[in-house]
Amino acid sequence: MESKREAYWLRYPVTSPIKLRWRALTVRHAFHILPGETILELGAGSGIWTQHVNEVLRGENPITGAVFDQSLLGESRRGSISFRYIEDLSRELEPESFDYIIGTAILCHTDTRTICERFIVY
Repeated sequence: MESKREAYWLRYPVTSPIKLRWRALTVRHAFHILPGETILELGAGSGIWTQHVNEVLRGENPITGAVFDQSLLGESRRGSISFRYIEDLSRELEPESFDYIIGTAILCHTDTRTICERFIVY
């Protein structure tokens, strides 16, 4: 799914950046994320949307991008964002290690409730 979503975004270079910025701003305003709070992005792919999220949060939040398509990991943008290739979320990330879990066009591909409950800090 990540590669299809990435291809779609790249196919529309005029409108995709605007829409991705809107989605990133929605994350910022909906969650009222404070500096230092941690974020896990499921299905980060090459990091196109991750970069927008990082920019609207002014680089003040550690973001971990979980990449499920290993071919996209090499394309991932770095900077203040860490990307990890993940085969099994339930085994490869520490439970209760993130303040927020975000994603776009990816959550329909797994049992997200179980996964999210395991990683959110309450």
